[in-house]
Amino acid sequence: MPNRGHRPSAKDEELKLAAFQTAEAITSGALPLGELGALPADVAHAALTAVKGIGPWTADIYLMFCLRHSDAFALGDLALQEAARLAYGMASRPSVTELVTLAECAHGAPSPPRCSGRITRSRRAPACRIASGS
Repeated sequence: MPNRGHRPSAKDEELKLAAFQTAEAITSGALPLGELGALPADVAHAALTAVKGIGPWTADIYLMFCLRHSDAFALGDLALQEAARLAYGMASRPSVTELVTLAECAHGAPSPPRCSGRITRSRRAPACRIASGS
């Protein structure tokens, strides 16, 4: 329900336009949702982020959780970063580079996405050298 004291701002109009453009891309077929799962992760990611209103995080999460794409990894996801921080007893959240290294090192996976669920479920992940040398 709209707030009676709220006046639409330029940001509100931008959000409405982005939502409309996203819907239009889907209904026109410009964003082929049914085909994204068969595409390589980078190609599917590029198709998603080409649509105004769909950013990198949204594309990553859609590929990971909706399409279960094995090569998608939400490096910018704060929950994943915080889970890794807690699992590895780090003072601060790992950088993107450190997060990739942690996932590869801890689980020997060639592709870190397969490790994201393991990191978030882990209470005590094995020690691992981080790319920064610590």
